[in-house]
Amino acid sequence: MSENHKIPEEKLKDKRHISTIILEKKLINKGYEKKKIQIKKTFFDELLIFIDSLFRALVEVQGTKNFMIFMNAFYIDVIKAYPRIFEPLKLKVIASNMFDLPEEYITKAMSISVFSFFVTFMGEFIKLLILDESMTLSKLIYDLSIVPLMVCVGISILFYFLPYAIASNRTHSIETNMPFAINHMAAIASAGVPPETAFRMLVEYGKYGEFSNEIKKIVKRMNTLGEDLNKSVVYVLKTTPSDKFREFLYGMVSVVEGGGNINQYLKQISAVAMFDYKIKRKKYLESLSTFGDIYTVILITAPLFIIALLTIMNLVPSATVGGMDIVSLMYITTYVMIPFLNFAFLVFLYIIQPEI
Repeated sequence: MSENHKIPEEKLKDKRHISTIILEKKLINKGYEKKKIQIKKTFFDELLIFIDSLFRALVEVQGTKNFMIFMNAFYIDVIKAYPRIFEPLKLKVIASNMFDLPEEYITKAMSISVFSFFVTFMGEFIKLLILDESMTLSKLIYDLSIVPLMVCVGISILFYFLPYAIASNRTHSIETNMPFAINHMAAIASAGVPPETAFRMLVEYGKYGEFSNEIKKIVKRMNTLGEDLNKSVVYVLKTTPSDKFREFLYGMVSVVEGGGNINQYLKQISAVAMFDYKIKRKKYLESLSTFGDIYTVILITAPLFIIALLTIMNLVPSATVGGMDIVSLMYITTYVMIPFLNFAFLVFLYIIQPEI
């Protein structure tokens, strides 16, 4: 082979180096897979954890005589064993601004759910004894296991998604009041007032819903814990449910730490927030005209057409629709279906309307 066709040694070294890295990655991945298999707990391991938690909980309640401490000690290992389920819930409990700590809320939810199972079980058992019904095996299984389990699961789901709903409602309130609150802060800052004082004045005004509550947390940490503005803001931006409010606080921290013009920053953010608010209101008003057309077609024109059609059909002797006589169907349409659809439409408009 001629010298022109020889592969340089540096390229050979690079190729060997790349192949070595690939091999190392494969070995590391295999190691992780083996570690996951080893970490994976069996049913026996879970049972041992449950028994250990029970004994530790009994020791705690014997020493403190506090039932909640007993429940916390009882469920703590369950909470730690399933982080994928409980860690997002913890964050939402914090974001929802509940009075309970995340672990305490989860403990209460699990305790109430388990308690509801036994209460439903006893209720179904007493019902079977009093009514003296024919007890078949399928009926016993349904009444004494499936029904209590459904109640338990339903209450668990309710408690699980309650913080999500509260956090979502808080997010809506924060982002709705943001344009006006930031505009207020910009007006205060334009007079040369420091940001700390501007926050305190905004809290004293206190008419910006959940936005005011988030600012109140910042002021409370400054007054109670003696933290500076940046530390207090960093704590709140980690716990707030609103991404837009978090971005606003991040920007404020950057401006304050960088020695920027806080007054100019507030004016720019206020203009952007107010522009977004106006766009949302415009879209909402445009959607209202569309919903008005839908209402006219479905709840005014269609009922008139149905009533006229039923009136004509009533002229035919013994005419029925789905086994129901025409007069009864007209009563149901007039006094049940039309009022219900109107009420449902009003509820829909109430849900989608933005706060003012």
